[in-house]
Amino acid sequence: DSLREPLRAAGASARSTAVVADTLGHFVIGHTFHEQQRTTAREAGVSAEPPVEDEGAPRDSFAAGVDLLVAGAAVLISMDRG
Repeated sequence: DSLREPLRAAGASARSTAVVADTLGHFVIGHTFHEQQRTTAREAGVSAEPPVEDEGAPRDSFAAGVDLLVAGAAVLISMDRG
C-alpha cells in the first residue's frame, strides 16, 4: 500500500499500479538474489569478479534499474491520464 497509494494519487490506473508495484518488487528480490549469488561464488573461490565494494557497479546498476522503473511508471501514468 505504501507504493500503490502514491501511484493511485498520481493518476495511475489499477492495472498500471499493479504492474509497477509487482515489477518493482520482482526487481528488488531478483537483484538481491543475484548479489547473494555473487557473494557466495566469490567466497567459494569460483568467481573472478571483484568484490562489490571495490567495483561499485551493483549499486550503480540497482539505482539505474530503479530509475528505469520510475521512468516507465511515469509513462504509464501519463498514458492513464490520456
